[in-house]
Amino acid sequence: MIALAQDHPNITFAMNVHPYGGYFMWPPGAYRAAGNPADQLYYELGIFAWDFEVGNDRWNPTTGQWEGVGFQPPFDEAHGESQEYAGGLVELVRVARDYAAAEGHGGTH
Repeated sequence: MIALAQDHPNITFAMNVHPYGGYFMWPPGAYRAAGNPADQLYYELGIFAWDFEVGNDRWNPTTGQWEGVGFQPPFDEAHGESQEYAGGLVELVRVARDYAAAEGHGGTH
């Protein structure tokens, strides 16, 4: 991902979806280059980036325990998360449009 961004300096925005943790991260993080791609893209290349992580542990009210879903979440969870990420992609395009308009660029990146 970093090599792709380095090879294409016209990239201004990026979104990464990967497992596992159920986090939504964006730079600047809690500390410089926090180990996720969004921070590295932001600090090293000036790219606005988001990281979505699928597969958050789930609370089981029957057992009263957290259950790890690992890198392959159940379909219902993965489908619901995919819909949230689709909304995030739409918002990424809106942010890029607004950024391009504010910066006087003719299009989005």
